This record gives sequence, C-alpha cells and structure tokens, in this order.
Amino acid sequence: MKNQASCGSCWTFATVAVLEGAHATKTGQLLAFSEMEFVNCVKNMTNFGYTTEDGACCAGCFGGDYDASFAWLKDGKKNLILANDWKYVPVNDTCEYDSKDHTRV
Repeated sequence: MKNQASCGSCWTFATVAVLEGAHATKTGQLLAFSEMEFVNCVKNMTNFGYTTEDGACCAGCFGGDYDASFAWLKDGKKNLILANDWKYVPVNDTCEYDSKDHTRV
C-alpha cells in the first residue's frame, strides 16, 4: 500500500499510478515507479494548474500537478526510475536524477 504520509505529494502518486498502468498495459509487466523522482525533480514548470507564489508549478510536498510531471518526462526525455532505486521519503529534497545510478525504464 502506498502512503504519502505528511507530504502533500498526492499529485506524484497520481502520476505514478497512471504511468504504472500504461506501462503494464503496453508490456504486460507491472513495475513500481518512484514518486520521489517527481517530488524532487518536477519543479519550476510553467503553464500548469498548481502554481507556487512565484508562478511556477510544483513544490514537492507542498503541491504540484500531474500534467507538469508528464511534461517534465517528455520534454526532458527522461526515463522512469524504479521505486526500489529511489525510495519514497515524505520530505522535499534535491533532484538526484542525473547523479545516481538508477534503473531507468
């Protein structure tokens, strides 16, 4: 069971659920993707529903938008990181997408 705990990261859980389902439908393999990838890396996006005081989208545990997550993946040509390689911790942190050796899908 997944639990966002005290972190307002429901938008990342929605993103991951959609992506896990799409991947399973396409490949027949159900994988668990990392919510932390989105909590920590999807920041300073523009033109999305949720915005911070400065007008940018996504502030990790302080809210965000799943559309921004999809755009971040697509525009940056990013891959999905498995949950076991970047475990969920209910706090904001720095984006480690490029600095760690993660399994990418």
